[in-house]
Amino acid sequence: MLIASVVCSSSCTTQAPPASSKPEPATSATPPAIIALYPRETPAGKPFNTQPGGSAAIAIKCQNATSKTVILWDGDPLVTAFGSPEAVTALVPSKYYSAPGAHVIMVENETGKSNPMAFFVRP
Repeated sequence: MLIASVVCSSSCTTQAPPASSKPEPATSATPPAIIALYPRETPAGKPFNTQPGGSAAIAIKCQNATSKTVILWDGDPLVTAFGSPEAVTALVPSKYYSAPGAHVIMVENETGKSNPMAFFVRP
């Protein structure tokens, strides 16, 4: 599978194809896929991957992430940082890990939603 990325600054221009050319066939983009969560679990009320301000953060190893990829925690979007097509991160508000339970983590972008992966908050 070949994935191409094109970056164009404000100096790029677009030209229409010559009238005699045939349009290119449409290609379908591949939705993102989660490979691993870092971490996969935490004790209730304890921040994980603690950031300088004390906030918890989750890192996701994935495939096909774009700059528009958002991490979903039980369907709620988190403010997400795009690292690369293989990595995204987000700060996780304490309300999501304050009580024991299982949570569904997914990523979503303009090409669709990923597979779900469970995150566990232990007692």
